[in-house]
Amino acid sequence: MRAVCLTAVAVLAVGVAGCGGGAEPTIKDSIASMNAMADAMKAGDKAGVLKAAERMKANQEKMKSIKVSASEDKRLKEKYETELKAATENMTKAMLQGMTTGKFTPADMKEIGAAMKAMK
Repeated sequence: MRAVCLTAVAVLAVGVAGCGGGAEPTIKDSIASMNAMADAMKAGDKAGVLKAAERMKANQEKMKSIKVSASEDKRLKEKYETELKAATENMTKAMLQGMTTGKFTPADMKEIGAAMKAMK
């Protein structure tokens, strides 16, 4: 779960600290990926969870190459902070639900955890 929070913070920090037009669509896709992961967790869809993790990692890598001005950084932080927080909470709740409802085996959770750690 710690990886989930760190990933969301990294997306926002790198995304908004990271030129121009590429940051906002990437942040939007990152939020969509986080929500897709939560939906897959709730459904017990391991393949969906891993696919969302790959998409999140790709967005994280893309954000590292994007640079924005200080004013754009501020605008994006203000615009997406609430959505990122909500997506992070949704994902965290879904992971807890996935662990406690038996939808995933311990081996599944280990594989999912490894995919999340790869996003650091």
